[in-house]
Amino acid sequence: MAKNRKGFEDFILTFMGKVTKGGGNRVIYERLFKALNDKQFDEFMVKLEEIGVLAIWGSNDNPDEMIDWENLKKLAKEYNVSLEQRLVIYDEETGIKSMTPYTAIVGTDVLRKQRQMWVKKFSAAKDDTAIDDLTGQVMGDSRSTGISQPEITVLRNLGLTIMANELYNVKGGDQQALRAYKNDILTTGKTNTNSSLERGDIAKVLKTAHYLLRARGIDNNMNSRR
Repeated sequence: MAKNRKGFEDFILTFMGKVTKGGGNRVIYERLFKALNDKQFDEFMVKLEEIGVLAIWGSNDNPDEMIDWENLKKLAKEYNVSLEQRLVIYDEETGIKSMTPYTAIVGTDVLRKQRQMWVKKFSAAKDDTAIDDLTGQVMGDSRSTGISQPEITVLRNLGLTIMANELYNVKGGDQQALRAYKNDILTTGKTNTNSSLERGDIAKVLKTAHYLLRARGIDNNMNSRR
């Protein structure tokens, strides 16, 4: 690999010099390549083949080093790289896969709530004695531990569907499932989310929505799992 080193470095440095107006990424990679001997460079290339990506740095306070989206689009076109692609949507209930008619950016991002970053902001449920009559969900001081739909989506994308069902269904208003869940813990010391759901009914908020719609003359089966 070392014999092709100069050609690789020239290609990367030329590209990185165009990423930002100030060319800061080119400087970073110039310093990196300068610090590597041929053996270390080969190891770097092997690792790059495994990971498949090179990092790009942007600044939050230097306008010349901020990432400009329009500039990135021009670069992508110049290097024949597609930033957007059609998405394959998978329906967990039916198992059907479909492809979107539009294209979208696909990438990895990290989102974190403020309460997850500061210990003093973290909230934990105190009990589940106060239950909302309309939704069947915990209210009062313990309501702060509620989970949002985006968080549930993250869990499912990570393959943690059982955990998502525990938080979103068993502890999200299905009172019969929660009763079975807690009874198992009290009697056996362990419990099972799927087993609790089998003995459960449905989230009370769906029953409430069912009757509200019926009152408006709109028939529906929201109060039933089937």
